[in-house]
Amino acid sequence: MEQTVLKKISLENHSVCASVGGFANHYRWLLLLSEKYNNLDSLNANSFLRNNKAFPWKGKDKVKFIKDNVYCAERNFNNWITHEWKFRSALDKVLPINHNIISTSKLFKDETTHRILVSTLDPKECLRHYLKFNPSLNSLTQEQFIKHCEGDIEKIKTFVPKANEKILVVDGSRLYKSVLDESLYQEIINFFGLEDLYPYANEIHKMWYRIHNA
Repeated sequence: MEQTVLKKISLENHSVCASVGGFANHYRWLLLLSEKYNNLDSLNANSFLRNNKAFPWKGKDKVKFIKDNVYCAERNFNNWITHEWKFRSALDKVLPINHNIISTSKLFKDETTHRILVSTLDPKECLRHYLKFNPSLNSLTQEQFIKHCEGDIEKIKTFVPKANEKILVVDGSRLYKSVLDESLYQEIINFFGLEDLYPYANEIHKMWYRIHNA
């Protein structure tokens, strides 16, 4: 299938890469607290996300939106994937996520700066987290799933960034804690040039972690 090249949305473009079960969607919600991604023609436009829902402009209002619509009271293991896909297609037009570094690299044209947050996690941990949300594992056996994640990590180790690409590789195990690792958060926002919204980020992180361990 031909890779879709996304249009330039700012002076530089950002994306997140992590294996299935490696928390890519959660990294994105933490990043989208920043006003850097605000755009009344896309992210913050009415109905851009879906169903007449406009993503707010300010951090404290974004926290409420995420609490009400993303990490909401009715979210659980059985409907986790459904909730994850509610906004994913729209958000991929603003700050895309991918599970393969090669595919991630192809998301934007070479003339624009592309910053990629790459998170690695032990394949067995990816399996442990994903299995509870999707026991079918997308029709893979557990052994096949682990091997697929191992392939993702191997590609990251051998990946050579293009001239327009800047890569930050973090250890995903640092994210899976009841309180957001502040040093990890600072590394990420410094890499992307975002404002420090740690109290808001930690607030939604605790929501995410609570549901993960309900």
